Amino acid sequence: MKRLVCLCVALGFALSAHAEVVVLKDGRKFEGTVSESKDAIELKASGATLTFPKDAVETRLKDLDELLKSARSKRSEGERQHKEVVIPATPATRSLACEAALKLLQEAYKDYDTARRSFPWKQYEYLEKDLAAIAETIKAVRGLCGGDTECARAEARYREKADAAGTKPDVHFELAFWCERASLNDLARHEYFKVLSIEPDHAETRERLGQIKHAGRWMCREEKAL
Repeated sequence: MKRLVCLCVALGFALSAHAEVVVLKDGRKFEGTVSESKDAIELKASGATLTFPKDAVETRLKDLDELLKSARSKRSEGERQHKEVVIPATPATRSLACEAALKLLQEAYKDYDTARRSFPWKQYEYLEKDLAAIAETIKAVRGLCGGDTECARAEARYREKADAAGTKPDVHFELAFWCERASLNDLARHEYFKVLSIEPDHAETRERLGQIKHAGRWMCREEKAL
């Protein structure tokens, strides 16, 4: 990211708090305010406007704080809902609070996961700690939900499928995809990494995680472009 900032300053571009970095397939990088039409990406910075065909763009990186703005809000509200679950309540109230907390926390987890994939470099490793902390809160809420809730039933189905998956990478891959559709985002991530622990070169899983193979090793598209 430091190299991106230096490059943009060298080009005379003003850095915006909510700027995006546009990485082209030829390796060039530009930062500014981005808009898009059907076939093109338009970037504005320091009064200049650049237009790129969409098929020339490798990826777009949002400002990390902007990317996480909504995620932090969801996480905070989900944790507040978690506290309400802990407070003694009727089963109906507890169930509603559980569902609300889990929905927010799963959405926050997905957003943090997206941020981590978009910013794979070492200085952003703290995002892994955030993901682990959110996953622990999700686990705690699940433990309070009881068996007669939608989230509990979905997790029970996941456990059954996971027990039957054995060590077959393709089965775990399908299970990860099922978890995503069921909004079990923390378990989906767990299953994708389970696949890679069995078969490190599982191409479909690498692609789902936003990775490509370059010079004999797997890396994020953003990492290759930089």
